[in-house]
Amino acid sequence: MSDVRNLTAGPEIDRFAVASQAQLVWWAFRRHRLAMVGLWVIGFLYLVSIFAEVVATSDPNRQNRNAVFHPPQAIHFLDRTDEGLRIRPHVYAMERTRDPATLAVSYARSDEKIYLRFFGRGDSYRMWGIWQGDIRLF
Repeated sequence: MSDVRNLTAGPEIDRFAVASQAQLVWWAFRRHRLAMVGLWVIGFLYLVSIFAEVVATSDPNRQNRNAVFHPPQAIHFLDRTDEGLRIRPHVYAMERTRDPATLAVSYARSDEKIYLRFFGRGDSYRMWGIWQGDIRLF
């Protein structure tokens, strides 16, 4: 039997003819932009979950029970020093006070700056239960 081909089809048709089902599905998936964005988001979430000990800012078992109702703070990026203006992320320390008449807790901003660092030292943890570490993302 002779090999009968459509001479106008070209190599693109031959590629689809010999492709496996998995290759066909992957090619169709890659053309769908929203599906690719979803794939990257799911991949990022898996990566964060694998390195959850490093991404967490502190040990969840160690809580400051006095700061349960502490309000959120804005991160300030510009730091005014004697040398001039620098880009250095920080938050201001908050002082907890209690109104003697109503016993309501309030927080006031102090002048002390707490500087934020990437990959700084924090609470110790056991990475995947194998080795000890204390480097945190923030």
